[in-house]
Amino acid sequence: MSLHCLVGVYILITAGGLMMLVGFFGCCGAVRESQCLLGSFFACLLIIFAAEVAAGVFGFLNKDTLNCCGTAESQSTQCPDRTHDTKIIGMIFSMVLCCAIRNSREVI
Repeated sequence: MSLHCLVGVYILITAGGLMMLVGFFGCCGAVRESQCLLGSFFACLLIIFAAEVAAGVFGFLNKDTLNCCGTAESQSTQCPDRTHDTKIIGMIFSMVLCCAIRNSREVI
C-alpha cells in the first residue's frame, strides 16, 4: 500500500474517532437542551464532513497511483462509492433542534 493511500485511510479513521466523541457531545447537548453544545456539534460535524470530502477528493485525484481498492495486479477493481447522508442529516437535525430550543425559551 502506498503512502498516499495510507494518508487517506488515516484521515478517515481519525474522522470516525472524532465523530464518536462529537456524537457524545451532541447527545449531551440534546438532553440538556444547550444551544451552545448543539451549535458546537453542528460546527464539528461540518468540519469532519469537510475533512472526509477532502480525503475523498484526494483519493479520487490520485486513484491511478494509490491502488487503494485493489492490488497492482487487479487494476480493474472499483472503489465503492460512499455517501455522507448521515452527517448531513445530523447537521440538519442539530440546527432544527437548536432553533426549536431558542424559540421555546423566547416564549417562556
